[in-house]
Amino acid sequence: MYRYLLCICLGWLCCVFSVAAQTPLLQKKVSLSVQGSTLEQALKTLSERYQVDFSYSNEVINGAKKVTVNAQNQPLSEVLNQLLRPTGLRYSTIGNQIVIEPAPKKKERNKVTVSGTIRDKASGEALAGATVLVMGQEELGTGANAYGFYSLTLPEGRYTLRANYLGYATQDVSLQLNQNQTVSIELSPMAAVLQEVEVSADKDEQQVMDSRGGRHLLPMQTIRKMPAIGGESDAVKSLQMLPGVQTANEGTTNLSVRGGSFDQNLILLDEAPVYNPAHSLGFFSVFNPDAIQSVELYKGGIPAMYGGRLSSVVDIRMKEGNRKQNMASGGVGLLASRLTLEGPTFQGNGSLMIAGRYSNPGVLVNGIGELGQLAGLYSFNNFTGGNEISFYDLNLKTNYKLTQKDQLYFSAYTGHDHFFYFDVNGRSSMDWGNTTATFRWNHIYNEKLFSNATVLFSHYNYAYILKDEVRYFRWTSNLQEVDAKIDYDYFVSPALHLQFGGALNFHRFFPGKVAPRNDQSVTKEVLLPEKQALEPALYASAIHQVLPRLRVEYGLRYVPFLTLGPGQSYVYASPESDTPQDTLHYQSGEVMQSYQRLEPRVSVQYNISEKGTFSLSYNRTNQYLHLVTNSSVGLPTDVWLPSDRNIKPQIADQVAAGYMHQFKEKIWQAAVEVFYKDMQHVVDYKDNADLFMNGQIETQMRSGRGWAYGAEFLLRKEQGRTTGWLSYTWSRSERSIEGVNNNRPYFSGFDKRHNLSITLAHQLSARKALSANFVYTSGRATTIPESVYFYGDKPFVQYSERNGYRLPAYHRLDVSYTLQQKRNDQRRWKGEWVFSVYNLYNRENYFNMFFKQEDYSYSSIKAYKTFLFGVLPSVTYNFRFI
Repeated sequence: MYRYLLCICLGWLCCVFSVAAQTPLLQKKVSLSVQGSTLEQALKTLSERYQVDFSYSNEVINGAKKVTVNAQNQPLSEVLNQLLRPTGLRYSTIGNQIVIEPAPKKKERNKVTVSGTIRDKASGEALAGATVLVMGQEELGTGANAYGFYSLTLPEGRYTLRANYLGYATQDVSLQLNQNQTVSIELSPMAAVLQEVEVSADKDEQQVMDSRGGRHLLPMQTIRKMPAIGGESDAVKSLQMLPGVQTANEGTTNLSVRGGSFDQNLILLDEAPVYNPAHSLGFFSVFNPDAIQSVELYKGGIPAMYGGRLSSVVDIRMKEGNRKQNMASGGVGLLASRLTLEGPTFQGNGSLMIAGRYSNPGVLVNGIGELGQLAGLYSFNNFTGGNEISFYDLNLKTNYKLTQKDQLYFSAYTGHDHFFYFDVNGRSSMDWGNTTATFRWNHIYNEKLFSNATVLFSHYNYAYILKDEVRYFRWTSNLQEVDAKIDYDYFVSPALHLQFGGALNFHRFFPGKVAPRNDQSVTKEVLLPEKQALEPALYASAIHQVLPRLRVEYGLRYVPFLTLGPGQSYVYASPESDTPQDTLHYQSGEVMQSYQRLEPRVSVQYNISEKGTFSLSYNRTNQYLHLVTNSSVGLPTDVWLPSDRNIKPQIADQVAAGYMHQFKEKIWQAAVEVFYKDMQHVVDYKDNADLFMNGQIETQMRSGRGWAYGAEFLLRKEQGRTTGWLSYTWSRSERSIEGVNNNRPYFSGFDKRHNLSITLAHQLSARKALSANFVYTSGRATTIPESVYFYGDKPFVQYSERNGYRLPAYHRLDVSYTLQQKRNDQRRWKGEWVFSVYNLYNRENYFNMFFKQEDYSYSSIKAYKTFLFGVLPSVTYNFRFI
């Protein structure tokens, strides 16, 4: 027993002496200064200078990285740490000897995946595009897809996830990850959590200006802060306040993006294309704000999953409906009235939303015109009586949670317009409408793979009624589209998100039918043959966080296009020929003409600092559908046609570079972006073209090159009682087409050199808010007659160069004032009054200019200006009942 205790004591004393011997060696103060030296040379220097004995293998030392150390009078242990840190080696002591050896490999932690859905806490609706960050590792994060699904793969451990979405309070979730987990997150709308008038936003909140460049996300919370003309803040009109986007003309919500025509924009409502987004007079688009959740615009860096248009994509998502409680909302106003009902269904496993809107502005227009004439102020507003202007919208959306991994959605829209405006054309009226339906199935395969299968239908019909007593007829036309597609999201890691899928789109075109409306009409019935086309597509893309500061999105889209029989195709000797040399006949389903194109896309974002981001993008797009029009307004008489033997697909290559900077604690954002877009096979009509009901309309069309370039500026204030943004765009848009303008380049009808927009919202108090919009654009380019000459008794008009004349500049100021009822959280009914004035200072902006020859004299041609309306006040009462 004593021997055993003696051995223990002696062993303990040896350890003590050993440690005592080691301590002075490692604490010895040394100095070493080496720059890019080998480790072996640095150790020899220490050994020779301070008599330190090192032991190591040559294989280990020779493979080590070169070292740089500048240490003055520091402990040997600290100097060794500096030397060995970049080499992957470690040291230990045995007596007075220091041993250098490879450090043992760390045991890798198992990786696990956390996934789930991000939803609105109040309604339970999914928040598309919300982001999730790993706190303390901000370079790690991901974005939710279009259905709010996110996925993050991380090593085992404890984490705090931060979820955020524009207009919502951020939510932090702490969790211990030991295995794959499903964590759904609910975010509270900002309006529900703010108790003061001061408007604030989290520093990590998403921004309206996307750092990826050329992209803007506008949730309805942001849109509703804009002036509510007619009591409604419109989803599409809000886009016109962004840089690079402008309205095609007064009286329409059609968009021109970066110098492109309005038919070059792909406008989607729950993935279904909408071919005419405008309602009568242009106050409202076809998208009822009470039925819309968010609007996202892509004008550059377009993802590979989108295709079919040259200039932009506007992705509009409808609300799913409140999953947690029944509610009603709506408004009653002079311009429009609306009602929305929503609530949970299937015992809480789904929801339903139904929205309707009706407007009869013709009554208001007639009334204001009569009052103006009674007061002797006809110029106060260009309204006369007898106008018939009305429209309606109906939206429906429902969903059902089939299983924990399966969700079904169905959404539909239909709307119709009737337009007879005496001062535009007292001899004709127009009707048009859109109908869409979308059925989707979301499936979660596992924590990383998500799919969305979609079948959709889109129908656009339009009609023109001539009320001439002699030619009394009705012209009708329509366009239908049926699509089936599937999209996959694969979250490989926090640094890599893959998207891939395919689609099959079937188009049917009904170019037109003219039929007399009574027996007295001299018009004979004419029917143009239908056309059909098939448009398959495959795509794959990646969102890749290459480095903590470098993010790259790249992808490829492959799109064939086939024009199908039955039908006939004419063969011409040249593109300028009007007489066919041959006629080719095709049976049903036979391929008449085919094309196939590859569309590469790439977008790069580099975070220069925490506050500044540089972006660079390139994308190629193809457009196989063409709008035949001689109007810059976008009237329903325009005709859609597919690419065929004689009309080639349009192609665009666009490059853009931008910089975004946040300052003043991210209260302010500033961005600048420059772009250049080169277009091939853009179409225009030849001089003196005959477009109406022409069975050989290709003889009236010409194609060539187009280009547009410019610079866009945006300044936005994020927080405070006063918020808003200022945008300015300088741009040019030109065309060069053989057979048009004597083969000389000319400005496109969408060339507007200067485009300035200012949007401001000021919270006067907790109940009162004031907002204003101001827009200014350069005058639209147009073609006018310059002279008239006679051949015998027949007059001939000599026109200016194509778009060689500029209309006066367009500018307008809109204001609105909102008064909410007194706040009472216990009250189920919540209401507000919205007072608005469109065109406050009564600017008479041109809608159209037309020319009329009074007699056969040289001076008899006179120009007449048409403007739709001047100042237009409105009042609306909005309500919400829970």
